[in-house]
Amino acid sequence: MSFGNGAELSTRMHNIGISGRRTTVRLEDEMWESLKDVAEREGCSVSALASRIYRQKKSDETFSSAMTARRVARLRGTNSHGRLIKKHN
Repeated sequence: MSFGNGAELSTRMHNIGISGRRTTVRLEDEMWESLKDVAEREGCSVSALASRIYRQKKSDETFSSAMTARRVARLRGTNSHGRLIKKHN
């Protein structure tokens, strides 16, 4: 994917376990790194985080879209339902 300013986003296929099943997702490198960061902050593996996202996604939503929506919501300080995230100190 490229933007008008010449910036490029590269996507890659990533193998991941979701609820004990192996699957492949295509994500931008930045999104994959972000997913790893969130998993680390939440004290779980990427597969555990992905499994949770998969269980919580809307039925008409793709898994990649659900992961993107979760990351954007986290950046905004809300959960995927639009509620503010309580910060723990």
